[in-house]
Amino acid sequence: MSGVPQGSVLGPTLFLLFINDVCDIFGGLSVTCKLHADDIKLYTSYSNTYSDLVTATQRLIRWADTWQLTLAADKIVQSVD
Repeated sequence: MSGVPQGSVLGPTLFLLFINDVCDIFGGLSVTCKLHADDIKLYTSYSNTYSDLVTATQRLIRWADTWQLTLAADKIVQSVD
């Protein structure tokens, strides 16, 4: 079991402390990381290579596995057709 207590007053604060370092894993990439509540948004400018965004997504998946967090896989875009 991992995570923070659901429905508690401290829950949101504990969750922020739990994921506080997630943006650090994108160092060296031209990707911007934004956190809001329980969402994370990764983006880059059009002029940058798409490979940085793919690499960032892979790092995020590994980070979530390490910390035993479940990601909404249907919301993760890894390739553009």
